[in-house]
Amino acid sequence: MKKKLLFLFLSLSLLISCNPDSSEIADDPDPIDDENVIPEEKFPDGSLNSFFSNALISDIISNIERRNPIKITAYDKINNRIKTNYPYLKNLLVKATNNQSWFVTQNSEASTIVEITNVDIQSGWISLGSTYSGRLSTSIGSTLEFFNPFINYEIINDRPLFNPYPTIVTEGNFNYIQSGGIIEKTDGSYILLTPIVFGAHDKRSIYYATSTNLENWVFENKKLLSTDMIPFAKTNGNVFSTGTPFRLDNGNLLVLLGVQQPNNNYTSAYMIIDENLTIIQPPKEINIPEWNGLDNNSFPLAITKFNNKYRILFHKRNPNFIDR
Repeated sequence: MKKKLLFLFLSLSLLISCNPDSSEIADDPDPIDDENVIPEEKFPDGSLNSFFSNALISDIISNIERRNPIKITAYDKINNRIKTNYPYLKNLLVKATNNQSWFVTQNSEASTIVEITNVDIQSGWISLGSTYSGRLSTSIGSTLEFFNPFINYEIINDRPLFNPYPTIVTEGNFNYIQSGGIIEKTDGSYILLTPIVFGAHDKRSIYYATSTNLENWVFENKKLLSTDMIPFAKTNGNVFSTGTPFRLDNGNLLVLLGVQQPNNNYTSAYMIIDENLTIIQPPKEINIPEWNGLDNNSFPLAITKFNNKYRILFHKRNPNFIDR
């Protein structure tokens, strides 16, 4: 039986009352006026959107841009609490695993994370606790998001996947290991593809680890793929696998690849392997207009099949190599 371990416990504290005369409270416009009201999204039960609806990170810079963003409408500096134009505060009372608290996030990729300690439905005040990353902008009009990954998840194991952590393979010393997709074999054992990063992303090759129970892993010092095996790749560059390998009707597995090109742009590719990690189809570029070739810079993230059509989620990079 897997032993449930607590990763992060943040206890809820009581709302601190204050005398209005002793508080520095900014102007408090009507948080639910007709122009700024934020419609509550309803998703079908069982849908992925429904499953993740309470564990949202978004921002207006690089990820999800709301039509009606959540904004700060008032700030009480003395008691460290805010009001927003978000009218569905009852959502923030949903209990998470081990009563993990909700968080306020801000900025690109949610680089600011602040604990929510209490929510007063009647007054609208949201009390804040510890800041775990960044610095919260409390200016009136600043946008934010609410986030709680523990609504739908709990951590059941917090120990390292590899202990001791490998530092060397047949190609030499490396920097760190990535997770590149997991395969469940027909015999019930597992394979984890592990892109190996050399230096500061100077080079990346794909190795793998094996397990019989998903908890105890053996890192195998055996290379599956490197860029010198890919004709359209930079000879001594980066190749990595992404997403869960897609099992085909014949039992083989389609593996999505990000491949560094000679001009350092990335392109999207795939290969087909069997359960023994024999390469059946060598890496092949995915030819989608405006998403492939030397002048483009993107790689695939995941693949699925729906209504007899394959669908791929892509990651596009801008000319300055900033991930988007």
